[in-house]
Amino acid sequence: MKAVRVGPHLSHNHYRVSDHDAARLARDAGKKLPRVGYELSVVLPDGKKAWLTRTPTRYYPGFPKRGWVWAVYSTERLQPT
Repeated sequence: MKAVRVGPHLSHNHYRVSDHDAARLARDAGKKLPRVGYELSVVLPDGKKAWLTRTPTRYYPGFPKRGWVWAVYSTERLQPT
């Protein structure tokens, strides 16, 4: 499994991941990317379990105009890379 770059902390244990890394996590799980309002259980390259979801960013400056980004969150502590 290739490395997935966990980006900056957004809030409440949510960390941003790129569109490319989100697609890779879904593919490694053998699933499609989750649609709005749903999550996908994934395993990060370091073995930690996490959920992949779309996170709204309307109120955060400096994010895409589409209003959301892919994010992972976990009950285990994640370290941005």
